[in-house]
Amino acid sequence: MNCKQFNSISLEEVLISLGHLPTKQNEKEAWYLNPFASESQASFKLDKRINVWYLHSEGVGGNNTDFMKKYLKTSVNEVLDWAQKQNFSSFHQQEHIKRSKPNYRIDEIIDIQNPNLKNYLQERGLSPKIYNYVKEVRFTVGEKKLYAIGFENLSGGFELRNSFYKGSLLKKDISIFNLNSNVQDISNFQDKNIKAVAVFEGFMDALSFIEMQKSFSGDILVMNSIALLKNP
Repeated sequence: MNCKQFNSISLEEVLISLGHLPTKQNEKEAWYLNPFASESQASFKLDKRINVWYLHSEGVGGNNTDFMKKYLKTSVNEVLDWAQKQNFSSFHQQEHIKRSKPNYRIDEIIDIQNPNLKNYLQERGLSPKIYNYVKEVRFTVGEKKLYAIGFENLSGGFELRNSFYKGSLLKKDISIFNLNSNVQDISNFQDKNIKAVAVFEGFMDALSFIEMQKSFSGDILVMNSIALLKNP
């Protein structure tokens, strides 16, 4: 792995693999407590749009390589050696590179039960009407046990959301289901007689559409990542 490849990995995923979770975030940015020292107010900002960080308390910042050099207090070569041994889901390694054991696992997939997740959905303006389209995914990253709203794709992977975490597990892919059946079925999508398809970039937008719509009966297609627009 070289610097360009490592810097293409989501720093958000790097941070969570190290056990650091944001204190607050939105679609554009996330704020963390200083990963390099103790502090009571978050001063570490991650700009999700360009995948760079800035530590306001010290006036320093940079890319993934800069972060891990400071975090591990080591050289670029040792940072890349460390990165090579990880298994970041947002980086697709070359076939000839042997993958290391994943640092995460899915512990349980169940219907929505956790009150915190129900409250999170309610805060997003979503009612129990959309519960059939998502799951509660309980998973472990490193030694940290987490839970999140899970939205499944056609390859069995999950997009994950809760009030402090946004990520994914397993393979990235699109999601397709019929609003009348909420079953993932690409064969129906390929039917030339289909009357309507609603396309969304993220699943939260799709769930909001389901919450508000009253008469739409076609298929829902969720890209889950704009990078998948290049897929055939």
